[in-house]
Amino acid sequence: MYLRCVVQTRLLPPDEFSSNISRCVQLKEKKLIGMKSYDCHMLMQEYFPIALRGALPDHVTSAIIELGDFFRSICYKDLTEVDLQYLESKVSITLRKLEKIFPPSFFTVMVHLVIHLVREVKLGGPVRYRWMYFIERQLSTLKSYIRNRAHPEGSTAEGYLAQESLTFCSRYLSGVETIFTRPIRNDDEGDQNEIEERNMLCPGRPLGRKKHLRILLRKRKRSSNIVLDEMSLAQAHRYVLCNVESVSPFREEHKRIVKGQNRSHRLNEYAINKIHCKQFSEWFKKRVARMEEQSDQALTEEIKWLARGPLSNVQQYSGYIVKGYRFHTRKRKEFLQTQNSGVAVMAKSENYSSSRDRRPVEGVNNYYGKLTDIIKLNYSGIIRIVLFGCEWVDINRGVKKDGGTTLVNFSYKVFYSTDSKHMGWEVVRHVKLRDVFDMGVADDDINGDDVPNLHRIGDDGIDVTPEMIRANGNVDDEDDEDDDSD
Repeated sequence: MYLRCVVQTRLLPPDEFSSNISRCVQLKEKKLIGMKSYDCHMLMQEYFPIALRGALPDHVTSAIIELGDFFRSICYKDLTEVDLQYLESKVSITLRKLEKIFPPSFFTVMVHLVIHLVREVKLGGPVRYRWMYFIERQLSTLKSYIRNRAHPEGSTAEGYLAQESLTFCSRYLSGVETIFTRPIRNDDEGDQNEIEERNMLCPGRPLGRKKHLRILLRKRKRSSNIVLDEMSLAQAHRYVLCNVESVSPFREEHKRIVKGQNRSHRLNEYAINKIHCKQFSEWFKKRVARMEEQSDQALTEEIKWLARGPLSNVQQYSGYIVKGYRFHTRKRKEFLQTQNSGVAVMAKSENYSSSRDRRPVEGVNNYYGKLTDIIKLNYSGIIRIVLFGCEWVDINRGVKKDGGTTLVNFSYKVFYSTDSKHMGWEVVRHVKLRDVFDMGVADDDINGDDVPNLHRIGDDGIDVTPEMIRANGNVDDEDDEDDDSD
């Protein structure tokens, strides 16, 4: 218990993730007091897997972590039928593990009801739209209207009527920030031009001054102008050219040229990509210049400005909001009680075993890092591109999985907590968004094994195989047939 309290005092959750639970920690009494219902919810889902590591035997810790991951998984907004089958198969295994650890008196009817939660989600929809937190917040608001404790009903009615009257009048006020004109906290609406919006080059907005409906929000400006060195500017420009979709035909053309020039050397794909990355930006600039001289109709304004390269004078920010996520640089995090500098990237790349490897294997890798810098490149005032500078973890030596959690040694957002079991390592946890929903796409690829999509970034998922899911389905079918025969 003491270890758990110590971990809670060192934990820095992200913005709007949970309340500051360290205020509820009483080290002398070795207790957690004054927590709200949502704090208990987050304690089971997110903080127990971190705090229990090293305090209990591994087989006990892993079973409790699996139970917490189950509760977290059923709260996702984008669960599919395959995901629910996955969870239904896993929770029965998790309960069997708990039966080997805890005495029979622990397994009351409430513990047994856990196995029926997945079926409840199938019938009633996602848990997020059926839990009581919204009602509890509204009841807390109504409770705050009470001024005369001798007549609480009348005070609540008068307070509610006054609030509704002010809300009605605020609809006819202009130039004043009201509940209807006030932007949301993580509003990422920026001022992109047509080129930037089409290529998603400058999404979101920096933290600081923002004009919304001609209302000036008094927020201190958190940006500065700096001059990038030649190497950093070349690396940033190379990254832009390698990730803008409209430049892809030129990238393919340059790769063919590199292969043709080095045909006699029989270079492998790794060496060709290395030469391509080193020479492409200069070749691209000369190629576009020739197209301008020839008045090529295929040359667009976007390609023309990208080929000229960015200015060395860039804007630097300490905070940025994009896709509903609020990011802070690690330097700014030092002065806050929250942590918003953790980032994770899921990248599809070719993996080489060595520089001589001629058969690279395509795979999806999770890269973890901490945000150190945010800059906005300026391409002659026509195109602006926002880049995040991160300190990345070596995924070959600095990432490992232990006891149902991912450890790292020091666009998605994660947060980190110091691991009490392995010194020098940190536990990574994935951050869930409140106001953003993953609607999916119509042509999502589903493999033949119907493997669930519960392996979010920061999550290690649950070790249930498709064979276990099919076996569980067959058992259910046999049970139905027995019921019919009776």
